[in-house]
Parts: sequence; structure tokens; C-alpha cells
Amino acid sequence: MYEAVQPVKTTPLGKWIARGKNGHYVIKRLKNADQILTTETIQKMKREGEKFKGKNYDLTFEWSDDKIYCSELIWKVYQRATGIEVGKLEKLSDFDLTHEAVKKK
Repeated sequence: MYEAVQPVKTTPLGKWIARGKNGHYVIKRLKNADQILTTETIQKMKREGEKFKGKNYDLTFEWSDDKIYCSELIWKVYQRATGIEVGKLEKLSDFDLTHEAVKKK
């Protein structure tokens, strides 16, 4: 498991799952992964991901390569290696941060 925590690093899958609630986790794949995720593309993705290894976690969610947050890591690896933009980019200021659940976090 490659993830943006402090710092960006590889984490054994079992350890990653154990951090979740009641061992629950979800894996999502591209619908056409068998066509897009060729051996060559996966190698490109690994090379892109390696560029972020050891970077600090970005607590302020800035869009740079100096620090990286979790979904930013995945978005940039996919986009740079495959051209696929996983999800729509949005600014933090576009979200309602006044909700009680958000305030608790």
C-alpha cells in the first residue's frame, strides 16, 4: 500500500487495514483497468509515486509537489502516468466547512 501519511511511504496492507474501523476497507478499480493498467503503465505509475516518497503530509491541502495529501497523491500518479484525472479537482474554499461533523475533525 503506497500512501500519503507522514511521510509518504509504503505501508503493509494488513497494517493499513488495521487502522480502519472494524477491519472495513473499500478497493475501487478503473472499469477498464485491464486495458489501461498495462505492465508498462504500472511501471510509470510506480516511478511517478516514487517522486513523492518521503515527502511530508500536506495538512493545508495545497496543490504543490512540496507536500502531499492522500487523494492528491493518487490523483497526480494517475494523471501523470496515464492522463486520467481521477475525480474533479475542487478548492477547499468551495466546501461548506461550517457543518458540525467538519468542525469536530
